[in-house]
Amino acid sequence: MTAAPIQNPECHHQKWRKETPTNSDGGSRLRQTGLMSTIVKLPAVDTWPESTAMLNAAHEWAAASAATGASLRVLRSELLTALLSGDHAIPESYDELIGA
Repeated sequence: MTAAPIQNPECHHQKWRKETPTNSDGGSRLRQTGLMSTIVKLPAVDTWPESTAMLNAAHEWAAASAATGASLRVLRSELLTALLSGDHAIPESYDELIGA
């Protein structure tokens, strides 16, 4: 396995690209020795609270988005059920509204 530096002027440290050998089927081979020798750079300790806050906000947004999606799926299902059962009918004035 070889590593080549990638220069990135926007980054405060160098990133490394690892060229991983592949199996005969094209999948990459991972070896414990390779993983154990991989250096993972962490942000400076004084930036951890800010990073944690951003990650927490992203997690909360993802959770809220998932909840909204679930609510919309329930609404769609219930609306379809109501329309198919005849409990709710779309008024003819709706056709005039959309110009049909």
